Amino acid sequence: MQSLKKVWPTVNLLSVPGVIITALVTGYTAYVFLHIPLLYGFLLAPIIASTDPVTLIPVFKQVKIRPILRKTVESESTFNDATGSILTFSVLAVVMV
Repeated sequence: MQSLKKVWPTVNLLSVPGVIITALVTGYTAYVFLHIPLLYGFLLAPIIASTDPVTLIPVFKQVKIRPILRKTVESESTFNDATGSILTFSVLAVVMV
């Protein structure tokens, strides 16, 4: 718990504003390049925006990294999924209205 307190500001910035900004850019890009309605682009975006850095954890077993970086990536991957899920269901609610 103590190590999470050390990395919390970084995790918070990566998992909330980071996912939202990435989703906005990705949604608009999908709208422009895939020629789909803007709301559908924003529905696709959170799924892509919350790509999981947890895939790096097996790499960390082979490559020596600082413990604080490891904790940051592990924590961010956990909170990242929650933000992406909330964003996906929020946009879905708007699309279905």
